[in-house]
Amino acid sequence: MEQSQTNPYSNNLWETPIFNIFRHLTTGARKDHETERLRLFATISGHGIIKINGVRYPISRGSLSWIFPYHSTSLADAENLEVIEIAFPLRVLLQILDGPDQAQLHKMMFQNYFSPVITYPDAEQLEQLFREALHESEVKDPLFETIVLANVTKIILLYLRQIYKEKPKFSTTTGWKALRYLHYYFSQPLNTAKVAKHFKITPEKLNQELKELTGKNLLQNLTQIRFNHARALMQVTDLPIKTIASSVGFRSFPSFNRQFKLLYTQTPKDYHKQASKKAEPTLAFQVYIFMTENFKLNLSLAKLEKIFFTSKKNIEQALQATFQMSARELAIFIKISYAKSFIQTTPSSFSQISDLTGFNSVRSFNRAFLEEVGMTPSEYKKSLLGNES
Repeated sequence: MEQSQTNPYSNNLWETPIFNIFRHLTTGARKDHETERLRLFATISGHGIIKINGVRYPISRGSLSWIFPYHSTSLADAENLEVIEIAFPLRVLLQILDGPDQAQLHKMMFQNYFSPVITYPDAEQLEQLFREALHESEVKDPLFETIVLANVTKIILLYLRQIYKEKPKFSTTTGWKALRYLHYYFSQPLNTAKVAKHFKITPEKLNQELKELTGKNLLQNLTQIRFNHARALMQVTDLPIKTIASSVGFRSFPSFNRQFKLLYTQTPKDYHKQASKKAEPTLAFQVYIFMTENFKLNLSLAKLEKIFFTSKKNIEQALQATFQMSARELAIFIKISYAKSFIQTTPSSFSQISDLTGFNSVRSFNRAFLEEVGMTPSEYKKSLLGNES
């Protein structure tokens, strides 16, 4: 198996990017189980079988696969298979689904006709969206996260539109249900017997199904999930390690220490100390991340000054040095990036999109759109229709 990978923002400005984008070239077989991020796979060329929680799906050019943290996956019979993968945290999905058609989007995503693999009718469009995202990550432009987010938004909404048309049933095994259960209730006092009883299956059968999915039994999966959460907390909080261990479900602190060292070849204390020494994002990136996650808000310099406990002058200087933009210009850029994505993928009116992206009026939205894009929202929408014909 050959794999090439891009690592956007590997410098110390941003230790944990929102998006990780990879290109895989695979022949043969490969087993995988990601426990922290959601992943989108586009098959660019070749063909093979992707097995998701025990269900086999043929994939070829135009296949779009959606992998949740509780999915375990493996590839089989791959022949010259080229896929591009975009990985991102759950909060990105929730942010995308929090749109003008929120209730319908949640229904389509989470009801029982959700399918992890679809065949997208326009393979060229799918490839273009993924290649653009890959290109942005390789260019390492400071604003690539916002541009990739617009692409991912479009991919997800097109995906939902397609599964709404197909309405396939997603068959599940007990092992898959148990794996999802562990991701939801990892902090509870769980053991194999208790989970097996919940699913009305013997402990032996449950472990057998989980091993087929992930290569690990229930306790091994549970331990890995708990440690993933523990390490995340060590990276972003100053909580005592004992408190972290308890919060993710460990009842014995000595056991937590011992197992952590076996898995990661260092003590939790050393890991916590090392994580705390990592460079914090610069002020400019802190502001940028906050604006991206709160694009609906009208964030004036006065508000940013209170949020980041620094002066307006420091904020403006940091943004100019990093992005060559003022706070207002950066906020408009982010809002319009979202607006373009909504115009491309939803039937919402310009008034709805104006409200959704936090503009005070349709008039101010139209003016900002014209300044940023070089055409009005109406002209932009017509240009999209022209490209489709």
